[in-house]
Parts: sequence; C-alpha cells; structure tokens
Amino acid sequence: MLRWLLAPSCVMVFGCVEAAPARDVGRDVPDVSDAIDARDAIDASEAPEPADRPTNRTCATAESVPMSTGLSALLDDGSEAPACAPGSLPALWYRVRVPAGYRITAQVFDLSALRVGATVRLLPTCGGACIASSPTDGFAFVTWVNDGADAEVLLAVSPNAAPFQGEAQLLVGVQAPPSNATCASATALRDGAFPADEPARSLAAAPACLGRPGWRATFYRATVPAHHSLVLTGHALPAAVAYTLLDGCAATTCLATSTPVGAERVLRFENTRDAPREVVLAVATPATPVDARVSSRVSLGGVAPNSACAAASRVADGAALAGERPLFASAPSRACGDATGETGALYYAVRVGAGDELVATARLGPGDVGALRVRLLGACDATACLAHAEGSALPATRLAWTNAGAEAREVILALSLDAALSHAPVQLQVTARRQRYAASTIAARCDDMTGAARYEVTTGILGQQERRSQPLPFAFAWYGETLRHWTASPAGYLELWPEATTAGPSAFVGAGLLPTVALPSNVVAPYWESFTIDAARAMRWRVVDGPRRHLAVQWTGVQLASAADPPITFQAWVLEDGAVEFHYCAMGSSARATGGGASIGVQGGPGPQGLSYAFQRAGAAATGAGVRIAP
Repeated sequence: MLRWLLAPSCVMVFGCVEAAPARDVGRDVPDVSDAIDARDAIDASEAPEPADRPTNRTCATAESVPMSTGLSALLDDGSEAPACAPGSLPALWYRVRVPAGYRITAQVFDLSALRVGATVRLLPTCGGACIASSPTDGFAFVTWVNDGADAEVLLAVSPNAAPFQGEAQLLVGVQAPPSNATCASATALRDGAFPADEPARSLAAAPACLGRPGWRATFYRATVPAHHSLVLTGHALPAAVAYTLLDGCAATTCLATSTPVGAERVLRFENTRDAPREVVLAVATPATPVDARVSSRVSLGGVAPNSACAAASRVADGAALAGERPLFASAPSRACGDATGETGALYYAVRVGAGDELVATARLGPGDVGALRVRLLGACDATACLAHAEGSALPATRLAWTNAGAEAREVILALSLDAALSHAPVQLQVTARRQRYAASTIAARCDDMTGAARYEVTTGILGQQERRSQPLPFAFAWYGETLRHWTASPAGYLELWPEATTAGPSAFVGAGLLPTVALPSNVVAPYWESFTIDAARAMRWRVVDGPRRHLAVQWTGVQLASAADPPITFQAWVLEDGAVEFHYCAMGSSARATGGGASIGVQGGPGPQGLSYAFQRAGAAATGAGVRIAP
C-alpha cells in the first residue's frame, strides 16, 4: 500500500486557494517492526483493515483536492495501480477539477533518505489511457493544459521502488492561462519593457515558422518606427526559450528569429521602411517546463547614422559623447577579435598627430554591466586592428594607441557592446594628444637589497587584505600631481598616493592593458601578473641616496601562478628626478617569465592617462633588461 498521511500545507508557488482538511494521524503511526510482526502472526485474509489506512487507495475512491494545494505524505504498501501503466507500483488517487484553458501541474518531492522517487500520472477516467506522465527515472513532475471543456482529471501517484517507507510531498497547482495566451489578445509592448512570461500555460502553439513543434507561446504587439530597430534579449529558467517576430497573426513566415548567445537568446529586427511597422512578438518555451520563468528585455531605437564605417562620426581631442547606442548599429566590426554576441558597431573618425597618443574610454552608466569593446582600424576595409580593448562585466573599457609615424594619421574607432548583457547607453571619451612620458630601454642595475625592509601586507578584521602606505623620501611629480606616499601590490605594481592611505585587495589575476580603470589612478607596473599568495611575503624596499636618489622596491623570488617556471625577481625604482625605472634581475627563460603574460607600464592623472611599454610580450622583461619611463 502506498499511504499518504495528509496535512494542510498550502504552497505559495502555485497560488493557494484552500488547503485540504487535515487528518489527525501523525500521533498514532504504528512502528514498522510492529506491523511486520503482526502481519506474520495473522493470515492476510483475516487481517483487519488498519483504522488509519487512507481511503484513496483505489481510483474509485479518489480524493478530491483543491485546485492549488500542497499535501504531506508517508509512503507504505498496497494500493491500486493505474491501468494505463502495466507493471507500475500501486498508487494513491486524487481528483482535480481543471477548467477549460487552464493548466494543471503536479509534482512529488521525495523527502525520505532513500530518495527512490515517485511517478505522477494524469488520467481522464479510471480505466482511461494516461494523458500525461512524469519520467520514471527523473523529476516527478507532470503538466497538462486542458484545451477542451471543463474537466475533472485523476492523479495517480506511485513510488518508483518497493518496499518504501518515508515522507514525501505532493504539490498540485491549477493555473489560469495568461491574458496574452493568443495572438489576438497580444499585450502592447513598449521601449524598455521587461515582459514576464510563462508561455507553457498558453493554449496557443508557437508559430510554425519558429520550427519548435510542441512548444507554446505568449504574444506581444509593438510598433517599430520608420528606420528604427527592435532588440530583444532574454533567457528562461530552467527551460529554454525562443523569440520570433511576425508581420501579424495570420503570418506564416517569421520576420526575425532569436539566436543563441551563451545562455541568452537575442532577436534583432530593423524596420527599413519609411513608415512605422506593426509587428507581433511570440515568446515560446517547451510545453513541459518545471516552473519556467522567462526574463526578457526589449529596446526600440533609431538606427545610428554612424553604424556604417563610411559614415563614421568625426571626433577630436577632448570629445565627450553621452548616450551612444551601439545596440542599434547594423553589424559588428569583424576586423579583429571575436564578434560573437556583439551588437553592431558605431564608428568614429579621429585625427592623431605624429607622436600623439589616442586614448578612447567607453563607459556604461552607474549600475549597468556589459562587455564593452573598442577596436581601432587604420581604414574601413582593414582586416586587422591597430589596437583593441574589451572589458568583461566592467563599467569601462579603455583603448590606448600611439602614432609612431612621422605624419598625422586618421584612424577609425569601432565601439560595440555585448547585446546579451546590457541595453544601456554608452559614454565615449576621446583624447588625442602628446604623450607626457616616453619609454626607453636600459641595462638592468639591480640594487643590493641586503638588509632591506620587508613590506608588510596585513589582514583586516573582516579578513580583507590591507596594505598601509609608506612615505616617499621626496615629493614626486607625476602626471600633474604631487604624490607623497606609496603602496606595493603582490601582483607586481606600485600605487602612488597624494596622502597616507590603506590600500585594498590587490589584482592578483587579470593583468590588463594600461591605462585601465581596474587599478587606482597612479600606478607604476614593472611586471603586473598573477602570482601565488606567497608573493605578499616577498616584497622588500629601501631608499637609495646619492646622485640618483630613489625608492627601490623588489619582488624577491616570486612564483608565477599556475606555472612551472622558477621564481623571478625584479625591481621598481621611483626617482627624485620624476622618472621611474624597471630592473629585471632574475627572470627565467620561458615566454611567460619574460613578459608573455605581464602588463608593463604606468598610468596617472584623471582618466587615467598612461603608457603601456609591453602587454603580454615575451622577451620584454628578460634577465638583465631594464626600462626607463621619464617626462
């Protein structure tokens, strides 16, 4: 017998109506061993019926339950099995009323330690065929949409293995169809909308042109102005989702269909007509998701005039553009890097003088997150980039490039955004001016660090890393500021500060191209890389007096993370004359040890500005090499 000891347990996930009345059986459940002993002592034909045995052990005695309820149960032995499932174990039976157009869901949670699970079957009558059944080896969940008249259906719940003794819970829900369950009742959609869907509750099949037989859909209508684009992104949990755009309810072909971008689906449609266009959006999911919820976002906007490289907007030094919308550009730039999942690109032409540095900073608004990408092209038909930068889930991305030629040059910036992460507008700042510092190669002259002080990295009361600043031995002029204190990071760089401070956690991973907003404004980076945690105990420093007075900081025998290379040693000098120097004392011979994974350079001032000497360039930091960066 499969015995369910029922107790009121209204479950909000389905929207409660009224729980079933309780039966007071929890206090007198017989011990299992006593039951076995009694069964052995008495002939089964003469055994009396236990007083607390449930009455819904057969289909004929199925118990009516409210349309939305939760029931706790204890599984035992011996009920009637459903005729539509020969060989299945006996079940407990329930009757549930399902109005026309409504969806019923039933789910069993096995709360016992055995975790044998259960199977839920739906039948129209006691002797009828199963109209729906949960997998016998998977999640005990079944759903069915009544696309006919009001009906009463039967639920048969069986354990998947016997003997079984343990607690389980049955959740039953009967839900009304959504208001936009048909194309004719489509909900109006506007720019910036976040439609919330449960398409599987709909009676309507997904449009045939979507190519998803058996899927159901909910519908929205929208007006796309002339020469505007509609962009929709979304995902469903735990089910899949697909979007399609139709010219109307009678349409047999799709105007546009979503494509996968990671876990997201992205749909784009451009109205190239000179008049507004009415469209219908269908949001579709499989007919049997488990509590599926669709999260979507819709944006409508005009097609940007500079979405073609030939129509690039001209910008000059100091340009600050707000509200740029790469989401509505036509197509991404494929000159370099992976354009998968990107929006289209917006293009900007900028003149860079000989010896000048171009810095382009793309930034999202407060609270917005997205993968911004900036590419620099020498011409519209270029197949390679002069430079490119991208930031994954960072608020800003910065590209820097210096025109090393003898003449001024016009170059093209291409700005794009990962459409699956953000619909937000982008701010773009551009500078094209003479670099304030220049780099030159020198021979390494590593200072003797015998007796040098150890730079301490401590742990705060909440477990966070703290690096207290030390005073510089002189006032240091740097990118127009006067800096008086310094901190050192185990990730291979110094931070310079105008006042005493306590620096936070270091960037142990993810060395990026300098300048970058990922680090503080004023940074001197002889070898920004990923090191093991022991690097925090390997920093030494001293002040060296003489004609070239300077602060020397050494990273002594630090081990690159996830690498078999021997430990490396290098130094950073901050000189009283306003320059900085990097000295590579013992660097090993592999590509990574000599700079293949490192970022070498400086940054400072507002923005910040900066100079990248080398980024992931093997050989840039070989043993015996050095770099001087001076005004």
